Amino acid sequence: MPKRRVHHGWTRGETLPIPLACPGHFERHTTYLGLTPEQWTSSVPLRKWCELNKDRHYIPEWLLDHWELKLDPNG
Repeated sequence: MPKRRVHHGWTRGETLPIPLACPGHFERHTTYLGLTPEQWTSSVPLRKWCELNKDRHYIPEWLLDHWELKLDPNG
């Protein structure tokens, strides 16, 4: 059986680089709709998407507050 290579950096406190975050569903949907952040509050299609997906995907809290949408804790 061949020897397994060990990453000794774990024992020395070295860490691996943190991967860049990918855009979430909300960001992808606003890009799909071609909206800028200034247009989010006035967009009817975005509001409808947020109403349907508020309990499943991240939506900025300030936007939920603006539209007075409440999250269901039981999702």
